[in-house]
Amino acid sequence: MELDQEKRVMLAFALSIVMLVLYRIYFVKEPPPETKKATPAATATASPGAPSAAKAAPATVPVPAPAPAPLAAVQGAKAEEFVVEGKLYRVTFSTVGAVARSWVIKGYPKGELTETVNAAACDKLGYPLSKVLPDAALQAQIKQ
Repeated sequence: MELDQEKRVMLAFALSIVMLVLYRIYFVKEPPPETKKATPAATATASPGAPSAAKAAPATVPVPAPAPAPLAAVQGAKAEEFVVEGKLYRVTFSTVGAVARSWVIKGYPKGELTETVNAAACDKLGYPLSKVLPDAALQAQIKQ
């Protein structure tokens, strides 16, 4: 049986749609339905002697989340630098301002070490991963 080009394309589309439907049926799992919390029953406004008032469920009071415990701020006595090194990079982080002082890419392009942080530009524009805040006092406190 010889099919022309248009019939082959239509057959390919039809087979693709059948495959997508079968894949969805057999392999894609539906997420479980969300379990909704039971809402407290509304209290009846009937007379106190009515049987429906005696059967009303007690209203549950939501418990507020506990307040987070305050954490003490810790300041270092001196500036330190930490080096994180991998097969392809070497990054030097500073505790002053929590910035990346040096970011070296190893083996690019021909086994050379390539420094990606320009110290002269960083003095004017700021180091990578540095934060800039509108409040100058808070900015100075964060840099320490």
